[in-house]
Amino acid sequence: MRQSSLLHLSGVVVVEELERDVERLLDASAPAEEKVSILRRLECKKPPTQVIIDTGAGRALRRLSRDEKVDSKVAEEATRVLRLWRAEVERREDLSIRGPVEVECDLDTRERRGRARRRLEEAVGDDLGLLGRWPAKAEKVVFDRCRHLLGQRYDRCIRRLEAELKDPGTRRRLLQDKSFSVHKLVRTVDKRIAPCVDH
Repeated sequence: MRQSSLLHLSGVVVVEELERDVERLLDASAPAEEKVSILRRLECKKPPTQVIIDTGAGRALRRLSRDEKVDSKVAEEATRVLRLWRAEVERREDLSIRGPVEVECDLDTRERRGRARRRLEEAVGDDLGLLGRWPAKAEKVVFDRCRHLLGQRYDRCIRRLEAELKDPGTRRRLLQDKSFSVHKLVRTVDKRIAPCVDH
């Protein structure tokens, strides 16, 4: 059995190969059969959006799909690859807008997290209308920082956060200071929670 490297996998995109393929596709002297085989190979690839732009692959595919002088099979294959890549780019954009997928938890976890959110909402009191989804976001930050484990650490942080939110000065700071994020408040509430990247 022969050992393969990552470069031999069908979906892996090597920028230098893609650049060579684009040159070959745009070469008027290249035979149509070669162009079709290149396009069929590109069909299973999912290059990053920036690679498509930097290599000029998107422009080349669009040109091949629209050019009347190009063989019909080449134009057909170019259109297919262009549609696949466009759908993949749109899917990535949708995922980036939507954010990470929230995994469904068991009933006990959902109930405990729901109670924690309600406690934070009650702590905010009359300012809930102004702060909107802030309590739910704060609970999620605590849950993420506790590595999705509901234990003493989670409970202690929720209690401290609840006490902090009952303070009108903290609520005023949240409303007025745009640089004061949920992550900063959670970090100040419980110093023993491991720091994570602010979103």
